This record gives sequence, structure tokens and C-alpha cells, in this order.
Amino acid sequence: TTSPLADAEIVACTYFAFKNIGYPTIQIKINDRQTLFKTLKPFETEQMDTFSIIQTVDKLDKQGKQDVIQELVDKGLNAEEAEQALKTIEGVPISENLREIIGATLDLGVPEEVLEYTPTLARGLDYYTGMIFEVFVPEYPIGSLAGGGRYDRLIEQLGGPNIPATGIAFGFDRMVDGAIELGLIPLSDSSAQVLVTIFDEESAPYSLKIANHLRQAGIRTEVYPEMDKLGKQMKTADQKVVPFVVIAGPDEVRQNAVTIRNMRTGEQETPKMEAVAEVLRGKLRENET
Repeated sequence: TTSPLADAEIVACTYFAFKNIGYPTIQIKINDRQTLFKTLKPFETEQMDTFSIIQTVDKLDKQGKQDVIQELVDKGLNAEEAEQALKTIEGVPISENLREIIGATLDLGVPEEVLEYTPTLARGLDYYTGMIFEVFVPEYPIGSLAGGGRYDRLIEQLGGPNIPATGIAFGFDRMVDGAIELGLIPLSDSSAQVLVTIFDEESAPYSLKIANHLRQAGIRTEVYPEMDKLGKQMKTADQKVVPFVVIAGPDEVRQNAVTIRNMRTGEQETPKMEAVAEVLRGKLRENET
């Protein structure tokens, strides 16, 4: 659909994705690519088309005004024309299309202070045809963490049918790095409560059965993925801050038992296989208190 409601939905979904992660401040810069085309078209030259001007304007936040002017000069404008191009785009009013999108986005629950009309926002890729936006987290000033917009002709250009579209691409690595730096992903705790070690090839099936038993009991269990020195497996559990390790060697297999090691205290206990889940639940409760 070409409906501006679809654009609003994309922006709103993006905002709530960031909000639910817990970033302290979310800033969404938004613009209309058609406004850029119309405003910068008069500055086109034989050497430099409108797309090339837009690609340079897109660097404004990263490089600053003087560097952008210089690049426009290098591409063929004189200094006065380059300054006038920036001045014109900086002062262009919001389009009716974008005003409608923003209004619908606010109705979908996005706070007004989150959205910032930015007439110089360009999104350097040439396939955008309408609304464009980028997401920033001021407390993690590395650049945009996500971006998107409307690209009504892209699917057809790639060999598909003529279907209008709008969308968002999340910068996953930046989002994760930012969340870690801002303390939104605690690294001091592991999602696993237990690491099941692999003692040797003969006892590996028994270890896997233990892991399945614990998982069925609702205990978050990780299996060490290969046969390795037991000390190295213990070190991995320590690095991941997994509170308990389960050891199942030949002695445990013969006794239908397991050895549970508390990684914090070093204490060990060897209950029977059928009791291991209940014993671990008790130890996990003790850990919580």
C-alpha cells in the first residue's frame, strides 16, 4: 500500500522496539525524500545530478557544513551555489505527506518529542521514494542505530512485481553494543543455570539425557558442545557465570548419579539421577536468597 498509515506503523513499531529494550532516550529524525528532490533539483548541473547532491547532503551530520559545501564545490557547484543549496534545504517546510505520517504516528502512541523533522536527512541510498527516517540514542552517540523509509519502486527494480513498500532496517550490532554500554544487557549473569559437561565419548549419551531431564524440569541448561578437558569446561562455566556444573563421568554412569558442583563455593554433591532436578531447584532457590 501507498497509504501513509503504513509509514506511520513502521515508525511506531520501530519506536516501541527501541523503547522495550530500554534505551533512555530515543530520537527519530524524519524527512520526505520527495521534498529533497524538489528542493535540490534546481541546483542540478551537467556534472552532478540531484541524487549526487543528496548523497553529499546526507553527510551533513557526520562531516559538518563546511566539508559538505566543499564536496559540493568539488562536484561542480561554486561556493555560493553550494551554500545556497544547503540554506534552501534547511529552511524547507514540512510536506503535507509527512505531516500526515507524523500525525498518525502520534496517534499510535509515539511521544511528540521523539520525532524531529530534519529537512537535511537524506538516507544516501537512491531507491527511497517518500518518507525516510533514522533512529538515534543520544546517550550512545555513534550514529544512527536503525533507518528506513518508503521505496515504492524497489521490488520492481529488483525484478519482482510492482508493489509499493515501506520498511525499517535495524542496526543489530550497534543496538547490541549500545545496550551493553548503557547497562541494558547485564553481562555478569548467564541465562543458563546449569552447564552439563561432556566427560568422554562413552559417557556423552548419559550427559545428554541429564540435560534433557533438567530442561524438561524447567531448569535452563547448557551442554558443553564438545569433549574437552574438564578444567577447560569448568573455566567456561566460570567465565559465563553459570552457577552450577553437572559432571557425569564413568563413576556417575555406573551409579546412575550425577555430581553437582557449586561454582561459587566449590562444594559438590552426588545425588541419584532421578533426584538431580529437585536438588538443583533447591540449590538455585538458595542462590537467589
